[in-house]
Amino acid sequence: GDDEDEDEDGGGVAAMMRLRRQRTGADAADKDEAEPMPYTPACPRGIDEFNDLIERHTRTEEDIDELLRRILATNSLKLAKHRGNAEGAGAARANMHEFYAMLLRRFEAVGDACVAEGPLGAGEEVEDEADDARAGFKKQLESMAAHIHRTTEDLAGVAAARWVSRLLRMHRRLEKLLADVADGLATPTCWPSGGKLLVLQLAAQIWPTSDRRHPVATPAAILLGQCLAEAPVGPKNTGEAGADAPG
Repeated sequence: GDDEDEDEDGGGVAAMMRLRRQRTGADAADKDEAEPMPYTPACPRGIDEFNDLIERHTRTEEDIDELLRRILATNSLKLAKHRGNAEGAGAARANMHEFYAMLLRRFEAVGDACVAEGPLGAGEEVEDEADDARAGFKKQLESMAAHIHRTTEDLAGVAAARWVSRLLRMHRRLEKLLADVADGLATPTCWPSGGKLLVLQLAAQIWPTSDRRHPVATPAAILLGQCLAEAPVGPKNTGEAGADAPG
């Protein structure tokens, strides 16, 4: 399925946890310091390539924020417009469009990894490794939310299309799980994961929710309404994952 494919190519919770251990935990103890971060990094062509950059050039959440800032600044579509039809300009724009979609996907995966460490509404005190990991993931979420918000303004219609694609993926998953429940099949919770709830919250922060109809905000509201109306509520469907989400 779609979600299984994302886990296989580096976008899932396990990948986020493994990557963080490689950068900051015991797995990093025997490694050298991070390689110098390039000032003008090329736009990664996939989440695996981006994860590789994170592993090689970062050791803290602040490093990841700076890496993202440099990638987005170097590959800004505002710069691409000045290049016009110069050689490689079209490919650069296409790469940036895909990178934006990857950022949405990574935002969801980091959100899931954060929730896996405990409720987002937990206190900020760092008492153990889980608290430290959760605090780190929350910093990444806040950083990515800001970068996604700024980049959305540059991409305009392209950004909306990528959001719709993300929402359609979430809707297909919900429909499949609801069908499994109706058929009496054993299934995980139908309720969106913590990461998906954070994506829906981010949509409401970026896109105008007061419009009578909007290509992103309206489908997001309908999807959330369907979850509230049709997803069975049980021990795993309490919805606590979305509480006190980072802004």
